[in-house]
Amino acid sequence: MIQRRKGEGKTHAEVSAELNRVGYHSARCRAFTPVIVSSLIKQFRAEENVKPEERELASWGLRDLAHELGLRKETLNTWRRRGWVHATKESTRWTFWADEEELKRLRKLVDHNRRGLQKTPTELTTPIINHPQKNA
Repeated sequence: MIQRRKGEGKTHAEVSAELNRVGYHSARCRAFTPVIVSSLIKQFRAEENVKPEERELASWGLRDLAHELGLRKETLNTWRRRGWVHATKESTRWTFWADEEELKRLRKLVDHNRRGLQKTPTELTTPIINHPQKNA
């Protein structure tokens, strides 16, 4: 949304006001400001310039990954407890690990019909990647 609005010629102040109006908040659960939007734009530009083979494993906060997948945070936490997604606890927060391939798997898991007694296929519940702490 931020990049799209900037592409439409909106100012950082206009983008931050819209984010706040829609109900988004920063990683620290605060209202967006023009400074935060500016910082995020710089981050997005830096990430766009990284070649796919140079990308590191993407880390996500609980809220961010849940939003990306269109899930409730509680569902993602249940998946974490079941071992269906890689996560590490840093202080009081969980960091989730998912690159593009892992995101594809998680999206398939989101789309899987779990009504009734349907078993969830193992290929959807088994993480593809290992998080950095396990690789170290």
